[in-house]
Amino acid sequence: MDELFATKLKVVRNAIFIVATIAALSVIFYEDWTEVVIGLSFGLLISVLCFELLSASISKAVSLDPGKAQVYAGSRYFIRLLIYAVVLLISIKADYINVIGTILGLSAIKISIMISGVFDGFR
Repeated sequence: MDELFATKLKVVRNAIFIVATIAALSVIFYEDWTEVVIGLSFGLLISVLCFELLSASISKAVSLDPGKAQVYAGSRYFIRLLIYAVVLLISIKADYINVIGTILGLSAIKISIMISGVFDGFR
């Protein structure tokens, strides 16, 4: 298995575990838990999509000239930022999606990477 694919799979698997844990806690402690779970799922789905877009843009930018790579990476960053903005706007406008759940879902990949970095440092 490719090392990059294995690392991405590990990060996504950990993010799914984090979101599942938060979803289980929301079922226990929150009355409108369906909105939270929908927000978590929506945020996680978009977060995984943007993580894959980031991976593809880095892989391509490495093969470009430095000037072109900077423009390419910057444009892809703007696209991912726009995706996040649209997702948050949808989450705010939709009554059946919890905004906090969406934000936690969007943050799940980042939290997973930080946790993996901490635990890898202990090895």
